[in-house]
Amino acid sequence: MKDFSLIAVLTSIDIYLKYFFSTFTLKPYSFLPFLDLYVTENRGIALSMLDDLNDEMQFVLTLTIFFVLVFLISQYFRSEGRFQKFAIIIIFAGGLGNFLERIYHGYVTDYLHLHINNYSLFVFNFADALITLGAIIIVFTLVNNNEKRIT
Repeated sequence: MKDFSLIAVLTSIDIYLKYFFSTFTLKPYSFLPFLDLYVTENRGIALSMLDDLNDEMQFVLTLTIFFVLVFLISQYFRSEGRFQKFAIIIIFAGGLGNFLERIYHGYVTDYLHLHINNYSLFVFNFADALITLGAIIIVFTLVNNNEKRIT
C-alpha cells in the first residue's frame, strides 16, 4: 500500500510543479551552468519527437501511453525484486503525471533545459527525471544480476 502512496505523492509533486511553472510567466533563467529554467509545451514524446502529430495520431499516442501504464502495473505485480518494484513505481508515477497532463491539456509542460554551453540537449520535467531514474535502476539491477529479471 505504501508503494501506491508513493505514486500519489510523486505524481502530485509533478503535477504541482507543472502547474506552477505553466501558470506564472517566467522568463528563462539559468541557475546552473548546464541547466536553465525554460517553460515549454511538449506535444510529442521524449525529446519532442512526434510533436507535429494530427489529432487522430495524438489520440493513438495517448492510448498507447495508457497501455504502457497498464503494462507497468502488471510488471509491478510480477516483479519480485524490491529495487525493480521501486523502479517501476517511480516510472509509473512519472508516466502517470505526464499522461494526466496530456489528457487535460493535450501537451506536457517541460521546464528544465539541459545544455552544454550553447548546445541544447533537451527540455524535461520532474516526471521525465523519475522515468529516467527508474530505467537506470532497472538496467543497473539487471546488469548486476542482483534481482530476478522482470518477465
